[in-house]
Amino acid sequence: MSYKKNISFDFITKIINIFLAFFTSVIIAKSLGPKELGYAKFLILTLSAFAQFGHIGIIDATSYFQRKSKHSLEQIFKVNFTFLFIISFLISGTLVILKYFGIIFNDYSFLIITLASIALIFFTFLNNLLYATFVSKEKIIQVNKITLYSSFLIIFIYIVLWLTGNLNVTTYLIVFSLKSVISCIMMKKSINIKFKFLFDLRIILEEISYGIVVYFGALFIYLNYRMDQWLIKFYIDDTSLGLYSVGVGIAEMILLVPMSVINPLRARLYNLDVNSSEYRMLTAKTLKFSLYITLLISIPVYFGVNLISSEILYGAKYQDSVEVVKILLIGILFLTFGKVGSHYFVIKGKPFIHLATAFLVLSVNFVLNIYLIPVLGINGAAWASTASYSIFGLSYILMYVIKEKFTVRSIFVIERKEISDLWYQFSKKL
Repeated sequence: MSYKKNISFDFITKIINIFLAFFTSVIIAKSLGPKELGYAKFLILTLSAFAQFGHIGIIDATSYFQRKSKHSLEQIFKVNFTFLFIISFLISGTLVILKYFGIIFNDYSFLIITLASIALIFFTFLNNLLYATFVSKEKIIQVNKITLYSSFLIIFIYIVLWLTGNLNVTTYLIVFSLKSVISCIMMKKSINIKFKFLFDLRIILEEISYGIVVYFGALFIYLNYRMDQWLIKFYIDDTSLGLYSVGVGIAEMILLVPMSVINPLRARLYNLDVNSSEYRMLTAKTLKFSLYITLLISIPVYFGVNLISSEILYGAKYQDSVEVVKILLIGILFLTFGKVGSHYFVIKGKPFIHLATAFLVLSVNFVLNIYLIPVLGINGAAWASTASYSIFGLSYILMYVIKEKFTVRSIFVIERKEISDLWYQFSKKL
């Protein structure tokens, strides 16, 4: 499947997901209210951190080793599946034991912690492993169809619960935990790989050695996105976390646009010579299209965000989320350069650039949050995030121009031929 067709379909899928995610967030927020939403979000935030980063770099190395190493795609899949199964058992088991002895999560039921830990951690591991394998095969359209179908199914469940008056904190946490389970089942049926245990310590160590730098870079960026929410919970309360999470959720929906190009771009870059002109040209073209599409979406969102407090959407109790969205939108534009461009350096064999940049913005964000949250509340957290997003994006722009010798024109100016090519791709029947 061509890169252009992959990216076109991925873009359309992400646009549909934006509308699905927005509608879902509205009915969940209206049903739970700010306090219970914040209560649920804290648990999801914490367990998701383990689910996204408990793999110690194995997921980050999967696509590279499936495409570039001497090992077969199937062998890497089986070894990684075995390792992730063991790690997920250890993490989930530890969390459940700590909960049992009353050390953590004292405000949540034992059953919810047990089910959510297993479902979120193991099945997120498996979901990401399957996703990386689809990317290795450049089956972007197939995996996006699965993502879309699973999203429709999840939102259908939420709607049924909402209409029957059964959408509460417990059912929300259960359904959220099932998302990765459903996605894994669908992906398994679409890929010709058997789930078999195969433990190979040598391969695991090779992958960790390769992926650990990328892993810590991704971890620092994740903490940059999420640290403010933990600090809001610590400094203020669940209600403020609920209000802030709505604002963050709306702003991050726009990030689905640049994210729509990352997987096709990554799949394509893995199959190109890193020193070729096509490698550079493809990155530059992807950067500028992502930037301007994000800008086009951000403008109407900025001027229409006051509708958040209308009763047809979230309601008056979420009025404080409006300013959060407006502040975050400023940084989202800069963030596009980091989200898309970091893969350029990682695949080129320069992951330390991403690691250093991620650590820098995390440090800035942490210091600003510590100072601004006690003074400005959730708006302080939003300003801290926007500042770090801006530094993140500007750092990559400087590296493209100074270190990699990209021209400013190649990054920011869309040529007439590029517009013609884009129009041709979207006018064709996918």
